[in-house]
Amino acid sequence: LDHSLSALEKKEYRNVEQRTLKNLAEIIRTVPDIAPPGGECRAVMLLGPTGSGKTTSLAKLAARYHIFESRDVSLYSLDHYRLAATEQLKTYASVMGLPFFAPLSPQEFAEYLRRDGAELMLIDTSGIGYRDQDRLAQLQEYIEASKTEVRLEKHLVLAANTSPVALEKILLAYDRIGFDKLILTKLDESDFIGAFIEVADKYNRPFSFLMNGQDVPGDIAVAESEGLARMILEATGSR
Repeated sequence: LDHSLSALEKKEYRNVEQRTLKNLAEIIRTVPDIAPPGGECRAVMLLGPTGSGKTTSLAKLAARYHIFESRDVSLYSLDHYRLAATEQLKTYASVMGLPFFAPLSPQEFAEYLRRDGAELMLIDTSGIGYRDQDRLAQLQEYIEASKTEVRLEKHLVLAANTSPVALEKILLAYDRIGFDKLILTKLDESDFIGAFIEVADKYNRPFSFLMNGQDVPGDIAVAESEGLARMILEATGSR
């Protein structure tokens, strides 16, 4: 295409591309930091369906804030259904020298939070499908128990290879229990993320982090509006 365009056409093409990029970036909201201000404590809970990459994402966040930013971090697992996920997170905690907690009830969870004192408490949860209302209700009990103990942020973790139909159903189900931000994972397995930008705009939620592989502590990037917009243009052949 580039060889078949005149100099004037190429310039106009670039101008259109830049305007499109700017317009896209303006509708994409990002809040790329979860660390609390100095002297404060914050809990960050990762929610999402099975296979979205919550446990690996939590480990990447722990490494980012503990190893690279020297933050005081603790890890929690509320996954009572997949022992392997809890053991995986426990291993990450051991390697990084972080406290690890696996409370078995909402009351125990609240007690651990009360006594913790870490700057950043990172909380993994079990994968819950959008149809499983009973387990979503159980998760809501843990969320409610935490409210009197610590400021809690809930990040919905979505795999980039999720179909648009399933994506809408997931957002609707998790919107009922509430979530604050979006983490997009498995970007290395998908070329098109336009549907995610649409639902983020529809539900008025910002992106926080992007994950594009399994490597810990690597394969993590803060979400940036222009970067996401550029990914959409590249995937649709605008570049």
